[in-house]
Amino acid sequence: MIVNDRMEVLGGNQRLRACIALGWTTVPCVVVDWDEAKQRRAMIKDNTHYGEFDQDMLANDDWDTEELKEWGVPIDWDKPEETEEPTNEPKPCKHCEKMIP
Repeated sequence: MIVNDRMEVLGGNQRLRACIALGWTTVPCVVVDWDEAKQRRAMIKDNTHYGEFDQDMLANDDWDTEELKEWGVPIDWDKPEETEEPTNEPKPCKHCEKMIP
């Protein structure tokens, strides 16, 4: 796990949960002396493949949307609103060639 000098986990939260579930009282970790920006980046990047994001927290805190996208975070709050009027025309199925009414 990666922790800062306050023992806040920056990377490895799921590993920590597993260690706690196994009853471990100590776990190996690396203590880093990073500035706040690098710590935030590390926390986000650690979750881009396996973790889940609190989209409300990311959207309402002082996170930079473009940075989050660069780091691989799936952003759902800046998608343009769909303004297309519904039609009664059939559309092709995404999985086959059939038309769906």
